[in-house]
Amino acid sequence: MSIEIQIIFDNFWKLGNKSRQRDFLIQCVVKGSNQMISRRSNTYSYFLSYMGEKYRVCQQYLLTTLDIKQKFLIYTTNNCSPLATALSDSRGQVIPKNKLNEIIVSKLHEFIKKLPAVPSHYFRASTTKKYLPAEFMNILRLYAVYKDYCKTNNDTPVSKYFFRKVFIEEYNLGFHLPKKDKCRTCSKFDNIINLYGGSSQDESMINHQQHINDKEDCKAITRSLCVSFDLQKVLNTPKGDNMNLYYSRKFSTYNLTIYESRNQNAFCYLWGETIGNRGCNEIVSCIYNYLIRVDQRQSITSIALFCDSCAGQNKNKAMFAMIQYVLKFELKCITEIKLTFLLPGHTYMPVDSIHATIERFIKKTTVWAPSEWPPIIRNARTNPRPLEVIELKSTEFLDWKQFSTTFFPNILKTETGERVMNSKLKSLLFIKIDEDVDIMIFESYKFEECPKKLKVIKKRGRFVQKPTLPKKCYERKLPISSAKFKDLSDLSKNGIIPEKFHAEYYDMNSTETIRDCLGESDIEDSDVSNIIVNGLMIFFYLLTKVFLLLT
Repeated sequence: MSIEIQIIFDNFWKLGNKSRQRDFLIQCVVKGSNQMISRRSNTYSYFLSYMGEKYRVCQQYLLTTLDIKQKFLIYTTNNCSPLATALSDSRGQVIPKNKLNEIIVSKLHEFIKKLPAVPSHYFRASTTKKYLPAEFMNILRLYAVYKDYCKTNNDTPVSKYFFRKVFIEEYNLGFHLPKKDKCRTCSKFDNIINLYGGSSQDESMINHQQHINDKEDCKAITRSLCVSFDLQKVLNTPKGDNMNLYYSRKFSTYNLTIYESRNQNAFCYLWGETIGNRGCNEIVSCIYNYLIRVDQRQSITSIALFCDSCAGQNKNKAMFAMIQYVLKFELKCITEIKLTFLLPGHTYMPVDSIHATIERFIKKTTVWAPSEWPPIIRNARTNPRPLEVIELKSTEFLDWKQFSTTFFPNILKTETGERVMNSKLKSLLFIKIDEDVDIMIFESYKFEECPKKLKVIKKRGRFVQKPTLPKKCYERKLPISSAKFKDLSDLSKNGIIPEKFHAEYYDMNSTETIRDCLGESDIEDSDVSNIIVNGLMIFFYLLTKVFLLLT
């Protein structure tokens, strides 16, 4: 290849733009009419320019020099303007009939971004996924809310298919499903059989049968006053069918319900998120208040408390220390308290019937402000009597967690020095004997089990004086997140929340340092450990398979 041809080739392809290359070709072609009788309508002459001079060449020479196809050359010569320039390319300028308007798509993204998505309270450190409140249920329900949103704003909604595609592919969002009463032990049993087959099936069958027996034995336990307590799922405010409420953050109200099976008394301890959190100090403070009230009846000597195995709220040293303290120093008539933790996943208790009654009652009820919850819950039951609602203040929550160091070391041990595993703990029996309290622990629900005595810190001369009550957890009301405060304020300003309730929301304090998290608290003490154990089990199983293949 000569240097001249290479220069022409380089100059052509350096143009880069298709339109400019077509202009180059048009300058290389001269179109002339046929003077002779011929079937041709036109005759084309081809030229290449070099150093200011034109050299006539054949078509094939032109195509080879520029390394182009004949089709491209013919299309260019047939589609040029009268001014000898290439026509603009019209491809891609026709909008497809099924193409969505960018404004409609942007409105869809605006709707999804406005949804009150929050990180998981328990797994926010290991995942960036955010979750929508349980009332959205699934994508179909969310799509119905989106259509109502578009109808209100006179917008055109996208199709269900496109909505699902955008939601799944462009947003890391999920729907929150309560974990309560999902049995980890039963699931683990099924997984072991599927994973290992018959080799471990017999042993797992025995373990699973023991698990079922423990569940039945647990339900058969009774005492003089049988009491069950549990925290109801979060009561969100405002609550209603108004479409604007779906994508607004809501104020959380907590309800710890205590139910006495014998006389059907039910006590609902109620507080909002500005009054306190829902950790162990709040739950233990409610139980402390309840035990004092029961002792004042002067007719109860023994109480059996039943609850789930949530380590963060019920099965912890704060609860043990409170019962130890109140039984030893404050209760006059009650001499025995037994605290039983039900098997994770099999935690149906009589108190759940109270929660079901409340949820049925409020299913179609609109609640605009936190102050409406007490009368609503009180009237949720009429037979045999209304529910008793106790509204708590911030100053009523005591720091029992810190107080527990007065009675127990960091690691719980028996009198014989044996370490007490929290996950194996099934129940504790607190017995008042001669102004002292012995704590017996049980690792099974069977009556024939020999209990072990829990070791308690003893001071010289024992406790001659009554210890000071724990300090208060909060001296003032707590703030809510700034994002939540903005949503609640906007609902008030827009007139969605009735004016008479505005002051309740405007009086709340807010801060940027608080993050909204999911409103469920149903993680039990064995959940995290079971996840780790199952993961390790699968890992070692796969490792064994790889080793056998290599050998």
